[in-house]
Amino acid sequence: MTTMEAVLPIGALRDLPAGERAAEFFERRGRTVFHGAGAWWASIDTGSRSYLSCAEYEVLSAKPGEVSAALGRRNGIAAQYASHDPGCPSGIFLLSDPSYDIDQAQKRMRNLIRRGLKHFEIRPVEKRELLERGIAINVETMTRHDLFRPEFSEPEQWRRNVEAIYGMDGTVCMGAFEDGVLMGYVFGVIDNGVLLLMVLKTVDSALEQHANPALMFETVRAAFATGQVRAVSLGTMPFLNSPRLHQFKERMGFVLQPYSMRIQLHPALELLAGRTLVGLAARLGGRFERNARLLQLGKGYIAPEAESKEENEDAGN
Repeated sequence: MTTMEAVLPIGALRDLPAGERAAEFFERRGRTVFHGAGAWWASIDTGSRSYLSCAEYEVLSAKPGEVSAALGRRNGIAAQYASHDPGCPSGIFLLSDPSYDIDQAQKRMRNLIRRGLKHFEIRPVEKRELLERGIAINVETMTRHDLFRPEFSEPEQWRRNVEAIYGMDGTVCMGAFEDGVLMGYVFGVIDNGVLLLMVLKTVDSALEQHANPALMFETVRAAFATGQVRAVSLGTMPFLNSPRLHQFKERMGFVLQPYSMRIQLHPALELLAGRTLVGLAARLGGRFERNARLLQLGKGYIAPEAESKEENEDAGN
């Protein structure tokens, strides 16, 4: 490659337990966080009572009853986490080779990376740039996915995200610039040596010029070059699969590390979460159908379908 590699301004980071730095980042972004059942948890959205494990790269050793009890103490409704207990076949997309280079991407993706690197400058995004351009990029991305979230479009909520990115150690935000204008970005946080890339958003015109492959490629290389990163995560396989998104990850060189994704409920709700009752709720239709379907998957009652049209709003595709 002839392009100049981007450099991330990341210094030495304090050693923290798995999930703790990610929990701080989520909290700064407006999520509710707590520690219980030996893990850190963050609400899936602002004000939500459903939680995700912050260390998505680790399989929790906690038993289902311990997770339920932790939810009960916080008056939470549900928790989603990697487990050895029955759940939905899932996993996390990881890249753990510090010598990562273009040869580790699939052949067609290499061409797209090269074309993207010729068209865009890939470098860390300054706070001012993200504040000024972020909402426009977010809205165009969310319009493409027909899925809107206020934290990416409402000015005060977006400012809170930006303040979180630039207000603590271990955060990363890289951008694709065309003639000095930010056209797409990716951000995340380094947790226990794993860079958790959480949000990728790009304007339509930049997608046509292959900004995402170039942006992801340079972000991964820059992360490993800091000496603070042992692996890069590009998220988990969702319950309702998005084959096109998975193809992008795999073609970039990410490898799916499989595990079961389990859903556990508040102790009172667990009494109603048996196979028969959940199956009946799934057949009722309406607003019950989707939640019951997810619970069937998360309890391991049914196998996931081979394919779904569901898309991840942060894919940037």
